[in-house]
Amino acid sequence: MFSSEKYTQYLKTMAKFHTYSLNNTILISMQRPDATLVTGYERWKSMGRQVKKGEKAIRIIAPVPVKENRQQKKLDEENKPILDENGDPEIEEVEAIVQKYKVTNVFDISQTEGDPIETLDAVELTAGVENYAEFLQAVGKVAPVPIRFDELTGQTKGYFHTVKQEIVIQKGMAESQTLKTAIHETAHSLLHNKEKMAEQEDLKNRQTKEVEAESVAFVVCSAFGLDTSEYSLGRGLRKCKGKKYLNVLDFIGNYHKAGRIRYLLTGRKSGAGQFDYAQQDDYPDGCLIDFDMRLIDLFAEMDKKLVKLREQIYHEYCRIKDMLGERPSRVDFFTYMDEDVYQKAVAHAKDNPFKNYLGFLKEHNELNEGEMALCNGIGYEFIKLIENTNMTKVYKMPVLQAIYNDSDIRMEVTNEEIVDCWKAFFDANENWRDFDSDMTYEKYRNITDKAHLKKIMQMPVNFLIKSGDGFFCEKEGYVIALNDGLKDVVKTEAFAEQMRDVVEYRVLDYYQRRYDRKKSG
Repeated sequence: MFSSEKYTQYLKTMAKFHTYSLNNTILISMQRPDATLVTGYERWKSMGRQVKKGEKAIRIIAPVPVKENRQQKKLDEENKPILDENGDPEIEEVEAIVQKYKVTNVFDISQTEGDPIETLDAVELTAGVENYAEFLQAVGKVAPVPIRFDELTGQTKGYFHTVKQEIVIQKGMAESQTLKTAIHETAHSLLHNKEKMAEQEDLKNRQTKEVEAESVAFVVCSAFGLDTSEYSLGRGLRKCKGKKYLNVLDFIGNYHKAGRIRYLLTGRKSGAGQFDYAQQDDYPDGCLIDFDMRLIDLFAEMDKKLVKLREQIYHEYCRIKDMLGERPSRVDFFTYMDEDVYQKAVAHAKDNPFKNYLGFLKEHNELNEGEMALCNGIGYEFIKLIENTNMTKVYKMPVLQAIYNDSDIRMEVTNEEIVDCWKAFFDANENWRDFDSDMTYEKYRNITDKAHLKKIMQMPVNFLIKSGDGFFCEKEGYVIALNDGLKDVVKTEAFAEQMRDVVEYRVLDYYQRRYDRKKSG
């Protein structure tokens, strides 16, 4: 991580230049053995440097997250499987993020020209600290060895004596410098005790010890609002001879609030969720951040733990809306929703937007005039019904499609109409395979219209009439009919659009489940 005038946020950023994998390091070395500092074209440009004309790019492999579908059991609010009318666990499809890779271009610093990359010497801290005495006392309690003050020679600010098992700190320093040094040496006493390191077979060199201790000091001081970056950065560089920049390879550790550093950089006191790692506008001029993909995922997980599920779902809605450039439908939301958020949403019925999408949109002022009117009448309850009706089996889908009738909604459906729709559904995309567990194509083709109608009447029609809250009913001369109370609302554009979206979403859900079953063997 660099600034246009000096290095400024050592450990606040994870290092501006990406830490490449072993495979990419080998690729870089094979293509340009003299490479020393490598990053992409846009990153060099943002630092005031331009790739020289005619320079050949170094080709490396970059991760690309890709969404794929997978099948899982549907859970209720107590994380127990939800059973269908046959007593079988309901199955649902979710999207999983799979890590794939692509070839990308980077350039070494020797292939660029422009603003210099500057260094910075250590600057002693001079600020006072609120509640200094209590802070210092707390550090003393954490330290496994005694802390004392003395006059030290030269530029030494303090040290941890491994033989005498004590920490000694220079007298008379400013409060901020004293605290930073006390924490730094306490880190040495905890991490670099020779006996402990020997037991763990972890004998580190001096440079590694200094970077680790300074990292701990920075993180602890940062958490309490004490800025030690100028001293920490210079010290880290001074301890590594010949180095003009610093890559922090192990910054996070098990420090659960490390993600706050992203917000401290922007001048905000805290933050959680809604963090876009690609957004650099809030940071100081010249300050850029480049997170390893694994850290991006880790930060996302840390943020999710701090954000309520309803907020996570709404954040996903806003992200997808921005991505599409329009309000997402149920199908859009289902297709692009983050896998982890989706899994949690479907496991908590009261927060699941797919159980009442109109209600979700209303809560966030996303309804148009027609939809607002729909929400105030019987049509709203009908839409909720078909959103929530059990569809572990496929039989209800062609019945609902027959009623929907390509947006020309039918109040009544005849024998011929429902059989035609039923056969069209099972003829398409090998849906006949799900007609029965032992079904073959030859058996399916031999089923008569009369047998089809009998199954329709016994299974989906019977269930919809019995459990459809009065919206579906029997009517002489027809297989199934809608309640007369829906007669006016079915003519509205809003109702037709919402019914289309629900039916398409439920059908899509079915196709994904079948695909996953086939894929898993």
